[in-house]
Amino acid sequence: MFSPLISRCCITMFDETLIYKEVLDKLNKIRPIAPDEKALHLAQLIKQTLNAGIFLTQAGIIFYFVKNKSLPISQLYDYFDRQTITYVKDALNVFDFLKTYQPKLEKVLKLSSTNRLRRKNINNLRKFILSILEDFRSIFILDAYFIMMLQNYTNLTPQLQKFVRQQVEFVFSPIAHRLGFYKIKALFDDFILKNTEPEEYNKIRNYIQLLKKRASFFDDSEFNLNTFVQNIRNLLRKNINYNFTIKSRLKSIASIYKKVKIKGQELEKLKDIFAIRIILDTEPDPKIELKTCWQVYNIIASNYQIKPGTLKDMISRPKSNGYQSLHFTVLAAGDIPVEVQVRTSRMDEIAEKGDAAHWIYKEGGEEAINTDETFAMLRSIIEDNIETDDDDERFTLKHLFDEIYVFTPDLDIKNLPIGATVLDFAYSIHSKIGHHCTGAIINHWHSNKSEHVNYRFELSNGDTVNILTSPQQEPKPEWLNYVITRDARKQIKNYIKLKQIKADIQAAKEALERRLDRLGYSLSDPIVPKILQYFGYSEMYMFYNDIAEGKIDLTKLKTIIQQISAKEEQTQSIPTEKITPAYTDKAIVAIYEDNQAKILSVKKAKCCNPRPGDKIYVYLSEYTQTVHRADCENIQLLKQKFPEKVYRAAWVTRKRKISYNTLAKSDTVFLLLVDPKLIPKNPAQSTKDFIKHFVSSQFDIQVKNIFRTLGRNQLLRIHLVLRGKLEQKKKRQLVEALKKQLWIEEIREKHYNPNIK
Repeated sequence: MFSPLISRCCITMFDETLIYKEVLDKLNKIRPIAPDEKALHLAQLIKQTLNAGIFLTQAGIIFYFVKNKSLPISQLYDYFDRQTITYVKDALNVFDFLKTYQPKLEKVLKLSSTNRLRRKNINNLRKFILSILEDFRSIFILDAYFIMMLQNYTNLTPQLQKFVRQQVEFVFSPIAHRLGFYKIKALFDDFILKNTEPEEYNKIRNYIQLLKKRASFFDDSEFNLNTFVQNIRNLLRKNINYNFTIKSRLKSIASIYKKVKIKGQELEKLKDIFAIRIILDTEPDPKIELKTCWQVYNIIASNYQIKPGTLKDMISRPKSNGYQSLHFTVLAAGDIPVEVQVRTSRMDEIAEKGDAAHWIYKEGGEEAINTDETFAMLRSIIEDNIETDDDDERFTLKHLFDEIYVFTPDLDIKNLPIGATVLDFAYSIHSKIGHHCTGAIINHWHSNKSEHVNYRFELSNGDTVNILTSPQQEPKPEWLNYVITRDARKQIKNYIKLKQIKADIQAAKEALERRLDRLGYSLSDPIVPKILQYFGYSEMYMFYNDIAEGKIDLTKLKTIIQQISAKEEQTQSIPTEKITPAYTDKAIVAIYEDNQAKILSVKKAKCCNPRPGDKIYVYLSEYTQTVHRADCENIQLLKQKFPEKVYRAAWVTRKRKISYNTLAKSDTVFLLLVDPKLIPKNPAQSTKDFIKHFVSSQFDIQVKNIFRTLGRNQLLRIHLVLRGKLEQKKKRQLVEALKKQLWIEEIREKHYNPNIK
């Protein structure tokens, strides 16, 4: 494929200018192409910055001309090898997709940076880009292209500047970080800072230069991190007998800016602008690892000054994410602080690829942790060999992804398992869309073709799916054969189950109605609640449900009605005292209807036994008023079946009770729930004035425990104590007056009756 001047045996020594000329000659055979310095510059960036191979370099040149000169890619096969064209197609596909997705990305970025939806969309965007690459090395062409765009940033239009800045910041810089290309990430971040915050960029750059020159006061030379690393390497070789590697880095200007501006740290106090990492090849034994790491520390501490207070032992006490390392700061060349990290190869593996990976705690979120395994595999492949241009399956990403990424018409990205269907996608949007899905219109990103498909159609990576619905469509049992996601299966099963329950209840209702009609009654007859009470039911739907399940024999209904009637006649013939229901059977709650609070005395449901403090709903049927806990399965079912009968509610909290120890038997006690609008001034004094209108002033009127309750429709809760004997006539006048003006609750002779009259 190449001239003898460029052989594969000198893959790392080729001249990108020769590659450029040879590619241009071949392209001219397809269509006359004028030379372009930008294409050559792109080739130089790919070779020099990324240290890539020949095929990747020539693919970058072809990519530039195809994108800017509209060359037909189909004709390239006659002049270039398949691997090179794969690189070009990948880069073009990603670039075209990014331009299409740009408006959606801008909408996503308007969300808060802590918003989970924003993190999920951006993370899915990065994963989708990698998933559509036939060879993930193609990403290096785009890395180099965007570096070139940033170098020419000031000459771009404002719209193109925004496009470049957003793609670099939210797509290519994070991907480079995750893949371990820290120099590329630093280039991206520094370029963005230089063009968006030039004053801050220059301030930090000048400080770093000044820091380097401090060393001249000690040895007449500028501080050089590479020289410092070589000195440490020579020192360790003389004193230890096992292998090690040393990595160094100068903290990027953008990273320093984030620490200074976002985290509020002082520039002069940063101790990790220069840093080295010493990685020791030792046995993965905790005792040996601890011993060797401290041995290296002692060797360095014997030859360099350690800055006091900087030693951090994260080997003996690892971080919660498993991170282990020794950190300390050395004062090199007199007073230049250099952060030193000492760890073993096992510790480094965890720090770089495990839960402690740098990019995970930088970006955070569940989405970041879930994608770590994929990026760890990619990084291990890159570390093996990034310069080869071999057509190697290791560089094919499809086997690394167990998901596909599918788009809504608004370009929201949904991640689904491989094999997901249109139904799976519909349910991932909303259960109602899934229930009524009839099919979809699919736009395939790789072919730009639209296709009308049914709900059983299996989706492909990158499809844009427009769901079609019909109100007449509903889930069927066979739908379970056409979905693979857990959520879709659950929604379908629930719908079918609820539909069957509704049908059974309706059938039971009709059966009961027919039986009652034969006996001369109807469902609205007062006998029906008594029948429910006879069987021990508080809810009509539970009664219907047990009829449907055959637990109740309607053929015995005539006998039961006769028993109820006979018992009523017997009860009416025996005079009895009125018995006040016990507090445990009743609950005082407020229901909210049209934003108004209404106080009710209701029964507690036995199915969930709600208690004060629980979140509650009230079911108001024709015959019963029952309070349920919000998480009760029965109330959830009732909300679906009878939404007009279910109300949100709140407990009427009795914060304090009046003390009756000091009351005489002749004293009269009232508990009042008062609308504050009726008492506009001081509640205690106004209430006294109101009472004295009806009783003699000789009585000692005490107003206690005034506080507000019920939130929206606030009420005053007042304990009223009348000291001394009150005539029965006066008491009746007072009670009648209070009933007209207030909600009143009367308490006599120390007995607490919670029923509101």
